[in-house]
Amino acid sequence: MAAATQADSLGSCSYAFGYARTSDVRAKGKKLSQLWCAPGHTQGLLRWFSGGPDLLSDIDHCATADSLIALINLRWDEMEGSHTTLAFAKLSRFCGEDISHHSGPGHPHLPGGFNGALHSLSQVAIAHKDTLSPEQTATMLHAIAMLGEWDLSDEVEKALIQRAVATVGEFGPQSISETMLSVTKLFVKPDAQLLAQLVAVMSARTLEVAAHMRAKDVSDVLWALGELKAEVSEPLLDALEQRAVQVSDHFLAGEISDLLWAVAAMEKAVQWELVLALQRRAYEVMPEFNKLEARRMLAAVDAMGLHVEGELRSKLKRESGAREGGAAWGSFPRRSE
Repeated sequence: MAAATQADSLGSCSYAFGYARTSDVRAKGKKLSQLWCAPGHTQGLLRWFSGGPDLLSDIDHCATADSLIALINLRWDEMEGSHTTLAFAKLSRFCGEDISHHSGPGHPHLPGGFNGALHSLSQVAIAHKDTLSPEQTATMLHAIAMLGEWDLSDEVEKALIQRAVATVGEFGPQSISETMLSVTKLFVKPDAQLLAQLVAVMSARTLEVAAHMRAKDVSDVLWALGELKAEVSEPLLDALEQRAVQVSDHFLAGEISDLLWAVAAMEKAVQWELVLALQRRAYEVMPEFNKLEARRMLAAVDAMGLHVEGELRSKLKRESGAREGGAAWGSFPRRSE
């Protein structure tokens, strides 16, 4: 049976073992026949139950939340850092696509075994935190942030942030931006002292690698610093703004408004060279601006007292739905997700 078919087969099973663990099932001598499966799927389940040769591949081939949760609940005790990273990433994506689609306000619909699977992944991540690479740490923090209200506790968040602090010298531009952005979105907010420590070391590391950042990295880091109301040193802000000028041809509409919003929120002066570069780029990507992004850019430039060319301002107002000559925005519109 192909791996993808095996993954899908688990989703068609009614598994009362949602919270069971592989070791528990084996120790109690439970039989595979206790699991009701659609006809023809027994072989696929037998391979998963007894353990396949490539757990990473099995996780990768899970095509639904149900199949992934079943696999996690069966084989969590075989997992290490790489398995947990991939499983967290897929579970958070399925939450967005499958779970939230069937959820009512305040009444999320969770597949059977979801809480058990999430708890298991969290415990494995904590147990293996000292082996995690910066990329794995950043990916897991992002996944946990995406889980939102379904996140169980701050235990795994704390472990991952501590790992990020300990290995900050190994972080590259993308891992920095992903980590900083994820921390702003965590449903369970980190301890203030630990968060301050993370921001301090990430800011110092950002200054070291700013010259290698993509446009998205620059925008995300600045937005995260603004959202966290962090103290940003002049050397760091200068380095990020200089890099923004260098990569200005690669900014998307939302990234332009995010960057300007962040600088405005910090109440910092912005380099005029950057203003000109972003105005030029905004003209080029004007059709890409949605209403919120256009509003946020207008709010930011008005708050900073920046001169924006008449034609560009008119286009932004038109995209935002604002009336010409209308009242100034009272506050910065929130970032769109």
